[in-house]
Amino acid sequence: MHLHPQAGRVYCTQIRRVTTQSVSRNTKDIWNIPRDSLVVGYRHGTEKLDQWSEQQTKVLFLTEGIVMRQVMSHEEHRHPNTILSDCKVLMLDEAHSGSTDIELILARILPRISQVKNFRLVLMSATLNIDTFLKRVTDAGVNRTDVGIFHMDERTNPLALYCVPSNLLRERDNMELALRMIIKIHHEYRNGYEGSAGSITGPILVFVPGKAEIRLLIELIKNAIKRGYTSGLYPYGFHADTPDRDRIFLTNGGDDPDPSRYGELHNYNLGRKADEKHPCNASAAAKPKNPESLPARRVIIATNAAETAVTFKDCWAVI
Repeated sequence: MHLHPQAGRVYCTQIRRVTTQSVSRNTKDIWNIPRDSLVVGYRHGTEKLDQWSEQQTKVLFLTEGIVMRQVMSHEEHRHPNTILSDCKVLMLDEAHSGSTDIELILARILPRISQVKNFRLVLMSATLNIDTFLKRVTDAGVNRTDVGIFHMDERTNPLALYCVPSNLLRERDNMELALRMIIKIHHEYRNGYEGSAGSITGPILVFVPGKAEIRLLIELIKNAIKRGYTSGLYPYGFHADTPDRDRIFLTNGGDDPDPSRYGELHNYNLGRKADEKHPCNASAAAKPKNPESLPARRVIIATNAAETAVTFKDCWAVI
């Protein structure tokens, strides 16, 4: 990978802070760039976590809000020949999101883009309505011939669809239901899921609304293990404030969890303590005859911070 020093900077927006960091790290891995290099960097609203350089960074992943503020600031200072002072290519990822920041960026850029030299706007989306967008572009005064459309081959992953048994749907508490499904999947698929690429034995991913629910489900899993209903499960939390080293540990995957890291991970500041009114119900699962025979497996309990641009290696089951 070679970036010409005079080529200008490439900006790429991300919906969340956490994805600016994870996509930056993945890009370095794909391009074989050292992890500590600032040629590829990230920037978001939390200044102490920014990792980029005015001189070195050529590809910068940043939140939509920062781009929006820069575009607005550039207009206020009346720079007629540029849209962003050091940016030659602006890539708007998840352009279909319809967020306020994306809408403001497009509203400011589209009417001016034809008059600005050496600047390219790239929109990336899996679900963007092309006809609607083309109408918006022409309404903004952009020549249709200046708009290119590129289709990329989709990347698919093996998928196992597991329907919740009807008797479990009667359970009123979602955390209790999540616990039951974790144990059931862990016991019935102890050797993983046999997909087209062979056996997949990675972690189980569970989505919950917030940090308090992460903490609660971790406590429920630990209680189920303590009472002998299951074994081999290592629950971890994943949210927007997860430290970078923990994100690396959780997304890298591997055959087995690392018990030595289990106690170190960020089970702090996750909100209230586990609700004692939600103990593990004895009917959650039949006790295995030999719980110790179950394989070690991570359970990653995540908020919506894991929805976009975060990949957990070998993950095959999502609740």
